[in-house]
Amino acid sequence: MVLERYIVDYSAAVLADRKVGNLFLFPITENFQEEFTHCAKRLCPFGVAMTQFEVKSGRLIYVYRPQRLAEVLAKPECRRCLRDRGYQLSSLEAVLEGFRDRISRTDFPHEIGFLLGYPIPDVLTFLSDLGRNPVLTGYWQVYHDAEGARQTFSELSQCYTQYKQRYDQGIPLEELVKGVRNEENCCHILEWHGQYGADGSSGC
Repeated sequence: MVLERYIVDYSAAVLADRKVGNLFLFPITENFQEEFTHCAKRLCPFGVAMTQFEVKSGRLIYVYRPQRLAEVLAKPECRRCLRDRGYQLSSLEAVLEGFRDRISRTDFPHEIGFLLGYPIPDVLTFLSDLGRNPVLTGYWQVYHDAEGARQTFSELSQCYTQYKQRYDQGIPLEELVKGVRNEENCCHILEWHGQYGADGSSGC
C-alpha cells in the first residue's frame, strides 16, 4: 500500500515512540480513503492514531500518539498559547478541529509544532520571533538547547534510516510499531479524544 510506505518513511519516529506526532502530504488517489482506514485500524491497537487535514494539493496526514499529545497539550504554557490564538481546549478532538479549520482556510499555523512534539520553548520563540535567527535548524528550528537538539536530530535520522531498511526487508507495519498490541488501546484513543478535560487532564 502506498500510504503504508509513506507512514514508514515520514512517521517512523512516531511508530518508534520517539515523537508525539508527524505530518506528511499525501496525494488523493482513488483508493485513498480505503487505504487510510485500513492503516488507521492496524495502528490503533498499538496506541497510534491517524487523522487528516484537507489542503489544495491533497491531504496532510497526521500520525500521532494521543496519550503523549494530551500530555503536551496539558502543559500550561502550551494551553495558554493555544487559548490566546482562539483554540478550543475542551477535548483533544476540539484542538485538532481547530488546526483542521486553520489549515483549510489560512496560512500554515506554526503553533502546529506542539502537535509534532517540538520543544515548547522553541515553538514559543519561533512564534514570537517570526522564525528569525534560530541557533540551529534541523527537524525543527532550535532556539534553546542546541546541543540537546543536535543529539535528537542524530537519533531521529538513525530511526528513520533503520525503519526504512526494516520495512524494505519485509517487516510488516505492525512489527515496526513500538508497544504491546492491545485492542483496548482503540478505546483509550477515543477516551483521549473525548475526555481530554478543560483542566488539561488526558481523561484516561
